[in-house]
Amino acid sequence: MSGETTRITESFERYWETPQIPTEKPEIVKKIDAAASIEFGYSITEICELLGEAINIGKKIHPTVICLPLENFITRLATQLNWNEEKVTKALELLSLSQHSDFLKPDETFEKRDVYP
Repeated sequence: MSGETTRITESFERYWETPQIPTEKPEIVKKIDAAASIEFGYSITEICELLGEAINIGKKIHPTVICLPLENFITRLATQLNWNEEKVTKALELLSLSQHSDFLKPDETFEKRDVYP
């Protein structure tokens, strides 16, 4: 029993250490962010910040379920992220589904093979 107590006592301190936060992004993160920015118009870091702030807004309003007018949500995100509302709107459009007038006639960004089984 005393061996276990000694081991626990010695290792307990590591649970209270302040984590080292890197001052600069690792090279792999920079490469992924650059590729995502080219592909989507937003880096993965920016998307994660947006999603994290969306969660924070929800938790501040109600811990389980919230409902906000879209304009209000966009304004809150823009304020918290220090982005303009157009940037927030475009990022939300990237992450959202939208209705197409005719599913089997894709818009110009897709080909027929993208929608047919």
